[in-house]
Amino acid sequence: MFSSKLPTTVFAPMALTAAAALCLRASAAPQEPAQQEIPAGSEVAPEVAQASPLDLAFHAVSKMPLRPHIKTRSRLQADLVQAALDVGRLDDASSWAAGIENWRRGLALAHIAVHHAKAGDEEAATKAIGVAEAFEATILGEDDQGWRRDRVRVRIAEAYGLIGNRAKAAQIQASATPSESGRLASMAVQTVADADAEKQMQTLETIAKTGDLEQIRYALLAMTEFYGRALGKPSDDEGFASPDNVEERIKAAWGELPIEPRIDIVERMIQFDVEAGSPAAERAAGHTAEIAALVTDNRWNAEQAIGLRARVAGLLQSTGDTRAARSMANEALALYETSREGIVNIYRGAALRPLAEAFLTLGDADTATTVYERALAEALENPNSRPRVTDLAMTAISVATAPGYEAPKTLLGAFKRASEGIGAPW
Repeated sequence: MFSSKLPTTVFAPMALTAAAALCLRASAAPQEPAQQEIPAGSEVAPEVAQASPLDLAFHAVSKMPLRPHIKTRSRLQADLVQAALDVGRLDDASSWAAGIENWRRGLALAHIAVHHAKAGDEEAATKAIGVAEAFEATILGEDDQGWRRDRVRVRIAEAYGLIGNRAKAAQIQASATPSESGRLASMAVQTVADADAEKQMQTLETIAKTGDLEQIRYALLAMTEFYGRALGKPSDDEGFASPDNVEERIKAAWGELPIEPRIDIVERMIQFDVEAGSPAAERAAGHTAEIAALVTDNRWNAEQAIGLRARVAGLLQSTGDTRAARSMANEALALYETSREGIVNIYRGAALRPLAEAFLTLGDADTATTVYERALAEALENPNSRPRVTDLAMTAISVATAPGYEAPKTLLGAFKRASEGIGAPW
């Protein structure tokens, strides 16, 4: 199991069995959670103080009836909390987290703890961890035990790891289900000493050979961290695997993975290539060509094909091939035009958002704005608000978190119309 393999060599200096970790966790949990620190949620939608895309989206999502839509509503609210944190709106994120009605409030509170930890504010992170753990201790519903509660715990573990408390992170990881504990793998291997790197890679290879698809994916993504580290080593460093060696081992182990997770893995390697600069430029170009071939040489449904081509366009731009990037983005846009009628309206936004992001990467904000506006308009074709509000939230997150992009008045107007149109029937 993932949880029995990674923690013993990564976060903690001693092995922690799952049973021991659970006992330690139980003894550390508060007997009576400080409920007063966790404001109760409300079915009443918050007032919109500023008409930003995130505000409008959260307002619209919060109108969704708890019955029967609590899962969708809470998931979108938690995603919007993370987006608010990403753009520096901590007060809004904290307020919004308090309005989430199910276990995902704990996840949103853990997002806040991670935010503080990443910012290097250990005091604020520790306090936020305490609030998140207090709520996590109240997640007692039968349906919420298992992966849902572990999702919260693992996010809390990430905060612990970021502030240097590796033993606590290991304790939580050891007690989580394998599918959830694997989320910590990439972060965890970043702390492995060079002398232990080979042993850890072998452990990850074993997991990739024996685990389920999720475990394989997490293990191989973790191995890309070693690829990135290898890029920074001298070519004659015999004490650490070469980038080629790590890549060969990753690809030798991914035989069971579908194509899209493979693309995720190669994309992570491209990110390391780009960060390494000109010495890895040829690698970046080769990896991008590899993804382009996976996308163009395989069959996808229309919305997948458009989104993946948009993704390739962004990668091509990141490697400096602007001409090819523009060509791929234009190809994706043309494919949308010819395929639109065959795409179910609830999936059109999923095709258009990555396309808008690709044009932003190309520096073409005008086309990106047009594509975003079209995504919002397409969502309005569905008579039910549940899929419409999902599109609204995901588009708002894309717009708000796009680096350097300021939504023009026309797009803000489109968001306002989309938000105002949310209501029964759901």
